[in-house]
Amino acid sequence: MRILGIETSGPTAEVALMEDQEVVAAGSLRIRGRTGERLIDLIDSLFQWADWELGVLQRIAIDIGPGSFTGLRVGLALAKGLSLGTGIAVVPVSSLEALAAGIAGDQPVLATLPAPKGRVYAALLQRDTEGYHPLIAEACWEPSTLRAEIGHRLDPAADRGALAGPGIDRLDLSHQLWRGGWRLYPELHPSAVTVALCGSGTGRENLRGKELAALVPRYLKGADVRRPQYKTELPRRD
Repeated sequence: MRILGIETSGPTAEVALMEDQEVVAAGSLRIRGRTGERLIDLIDSLFQWADWELGVLQRIAIDIGPGSFTGLRVGLALAKGLSLGTGIAVVPVSSLEALAAGIAGDQPVLATLPAPKGRVYAALLQRDTEGYHPLIAEACWEPSTLRAEIGHRLDPAADRGALAGPGIDRLDLSHQLWRGGWRLYPELHPSAVTVALCGSGTGRENLRGKELAALVPRYLKGADVRRPQYKTELPRRD
């Protein structure tokens, strides 16, 4: 299977071309002004380097969040535009699943990303033959609430698994919950390669047309936007 992976949930946008789960070409750029146009140019250059035509793709895998408000919108709009012009199916992939996919093995993975106000985006994921299924669904957590939920779900006597992603710095690693059995991978981030790997799995959503048009980024929180407050001065009566 030939697949294009697009990852724009963080400050760096990445794209990757993969064939049968092997990387053919990959590139990245910083997200700033005119990111959409620059991503199209990057994708075009990768296709030229790989000597591929857009029509050879079977899927476009796109990271739909959680993550950067602007980056996710840009990436999803690009994926929708490419699908609209070619009819190629788009496969949505969670940022947290793409993060967990960077760890080999079948142990449970607590995938984490920093969220506003000291919170953490997280999900406890277990790999199976079709990808990952959630032991704890992804959400925007208060660290103490997340620790309590994990304590209820996992057997304290069993090996815990892996802690992955930059959000683990908010989980108070000195807490007794994390002692023994947990392996740490704080340097891991979602990537275009892991997005493509997840998107190539069997049983994934393949969206086109109206279903794709209805797809929106998964922010796991409301946009932190406030309406400006204006003070109205009434005319004085003398």
